[in-house]
Amino acid sequence: MGALATGSASATTTADRDWVWHHVSDGSRLAPWWPNAERAEDVQGGVFTLVLRSSRGVAVRTDWQVRTSKRPELQRWEQQLANTPFAKALVKSFVEVRLEPHGDAGTRITVVVERELKQKGFFAGRLGTKASKEHAALALKGLVELVEA
Repeated sequence: MGALATGSASATTTADRDWVWHHVSDGSRLAPWWPNAERAEDVQGGVFTLVLRSSRGVAVRTDWQVRTSKRPELQRWEQQLANTPFAKALVKSFVEVRLEPHGDAGTRITVVVERELKQKGFFAGRLGTKASKEHAALALKGLVELVEA
């Protein structure tokens, strides 16, 4: 087993939970708030592809499958790694969005990025956890900005 790298970020919004759910429950609606995402493709049921733009400007395809969907409180995706460049670094990769009621009409949003790295060791885990936390924070920021616009 490789190093585990999990990061999360939470925030509250005045947006209604059903409105937030609308943006997290369908793969075709993820690109506007997911970090570096340009578009969603091949959305069929719980399977979809997000096309991301790397820091070098290269388009990168990431394939995902919904693993858990509990309206309107939990959506969990697993990245499909087999036969992709990500398989060199990752054993598993999940993203989870949790929605809880907050106040009279608001929502508490928690984004969790969970990865099992192929590399083992303390430093791999620390660096991976830092990256997962940053990714979760960026996704949360984009989602909050979208639902409050």
